[in-house]
Amino acid sequence: MASLIWRITRNSSQIFLGRFTNLLLNFVAFILLANYLGPDLFGRLTFAIAFVGFFDAISNFGINQITLREISKENRNSEEILSQGLLLKFLFSLIAFISCDIGIVLLGYSREIINLVWIISFNFFISAKLSSFRKFLEVIFQRKLKMGLPVFFSVSDNLLFLTMILILLKHKIPMMWLAIIYTATNVPGFLLMIWQFFKKAKLKFILNRNLLKYFLRETFPVFLLVSFSSLILRIDVFLLSQFQTESDIGLYNAATRLFIPLPFLQLAISASLYPLFASYYKTDPRKFKTLFHVGFNFLMLVSLFLGSIYVSYGNQIIQLIYKPEYIRSAIAIKIFGPAIFFMSVMYFGVDLSLAIGIQRHSALALFITMIINLGLNVVMIPSLSFEGASIAKLCSFIAGAFFIYYFLQKEIPLFTFKQLLKYFVFIAAISVFTIILAPINIFLFSGIAMVVFLILAFSLGIIDLGKIRLLRETAL
Repeated sequence: MASLIWRITRNSSQIFLGRFTNLLLNFVAFILLANYLGPDLFGRLTFAIAFVGFFDAISNFGINQITLREISKENRNSEEILSQGLLLKFLFSLIAFISCDIGIVLLGYSREIINLVWIISFNFFISAKLSSFRKFLEVIFQRKLKMGLPVFFSVSDNLLFLTMILILLKHKIPMMWLAIIYTATNVPGFLLMIWQFFKKAKLKFILNRNLLKYFLRETFPVFLLVSFSSLILRIDVFLLSQFQTESDIGLYNAATRLFIPLPFLQLAISASLYPLFASYYKTDPRKFKTLFHVGFNFLMLVSLFLGSIYVSYGNQIIQLIYKPEYIRSAIAIKIFGPAIFFMSVMYFGVDLSLAIGIQRHSALALFITMIINLGLNVVMIPSLSFEGASIAKLCSFIAGAFFIYYFLQKEIPLFTFKQLLKYFVFIAAISVFTIILAPINIFLFSGIAMVVFLILAFSLGIIDLGKIRLLRETAL
């Protein structure tokens, strides 16, 4: 049997490479769309996608996370848990679909936006981009640390989407066709996932009321958590649609398209560590803390490196990627730079709390963060437009990271004062370094920054080879 360290590395690598490839494919596709449509029409399309995302919390409802947590425990009937989870997942995906389609009508948006939302909302069932019915099918692969097939199917979807965009943008096509392509290119991967899931899981669909009640009791705090998270990520776009123009939405979404996908590394690490957190929290606390610190420190190093590039070279990045009419998006990119770090470690903490069953604490932390985010957006967007939304997002992630780890620290002593002091010194040193070297070429900056960051990380113990050796020694 492969060692634990090899299984984690292989699975994380598959997820990381898959998410990176998906990020690249979607990145290219939406850059093409942004430059083809212009800020106004791009704002319209991305608003429809964001509006559907508002209802993703209903489709999610915490069912994936709780199912994965339960089947990761020993002495549990995995097939029965999977069958009840699958039924609930389909039900809540259907509720999300209906609620979304009714909601856009009741809010009185234009017929074109309503039609766009209606088409895109089918992704609640078939897309890997949302916490859809399809995403539940990945649970069995996550438990076994074998995410290769789901990742391959997702990459195939995005490759097909990009190919269709490249072909059709040569012709003037209606906006509705773009929404249809965005949705329909997920169908092949969805059908393949259904085939593979039922090939591996022989389920009997017999209702177990006690188990369903347990699911609903455990998932409701996760639903609240995901709802608050969704509002933190998307309320700004909705408020921009109320106070500003479609062009402002387009400029803002052009920047967020370069920011929101970046924590894919956090998602890759969390996807591999989640079942192990659930398994080792009570059975092996030493291994549990080792896994946490390796994941947290690595995330911090990478996210700070990416953030330093965004802060220093926001203008150049926008000029390189978009047409001149998007140059105002650069200010948002610069503000998003430090937000990469806070968002990555915040959601890593959220996943940890879900894995060990203290999701109520995370729900409270994200509720406080949501209130802060909503208040800042309401105050800032009318006067500062998307620049205000960017500042609100940064402040919200800082607050969210603080409250998440405050509650975690009360439950589990994850950090010592000495460790926190090292992190502070590391971040301060990186900030000074970024300010000093910002005027040089972006590629030269990246190379020097990588070396300097690693030297600082080793000298301060941010990268701790002892922990990695301990992980290898305790591997299964």
